[in-house]
Amino acid sequence: MALKKSICILGMGYIGLPTACMLANSGYNVLGVDVNEEITSKLSAGMLHIEEPELESIFLKAFNDKKLKISPEICKSDVYII
Repeated sequence: MALKKSICILGMGYIGLPTACMLANSGYNVLGVDVNEEITSKLSAGMLHIEEPELESIFLKAFNDKKLKISPEICKSDVYII
């Protein structure tokens, strides 16, 4: 059985957030990092800060399945996406 890797994605904007959601919904443990406290607070509460078609459903699935976590700080991961 292949070991699932942890992924840290820097920046939770129009590219980073959808990427984080898709990877989390594919089974990876993803940490989404952003330096903007307003963004991390909203996302950590399960609310989006941007509007994008179908993003809310994929975000909520990843968030509720606890495969996507949000933080203002980087942590040790197997893969980093900037």
